[in-house]
Amino acid sequence: MGKPIVLGGLRDHQKDVTRGGVAILSELPIIGGLFGRASRQTTETELYLFLTPRILKTDADADSVTAPRMPKGVER
Repeated sequence: MGKPIVLGGLRDHQKDVTRGGVAILSELPIIGGLFGRASRQTTETELYLFLTPRILKTDADADSVTAPRMPKGVER
């Protein structure tokens, strides 16, 4: 069997800002901070693609690779 290789990776970085509060009072210039709130959230995601090369010579080889595998102890 071949060894797994990493083909590449994708990274995503998202920043979200949410504001809320009392409808009119939170929008006032000086005292609005007393009646409102803001939350910030940062999310980072990484995706890597791992490939394991295999040589398939017969249909039986292809069937053994593509057949669904059930974890041990799980019955259909």
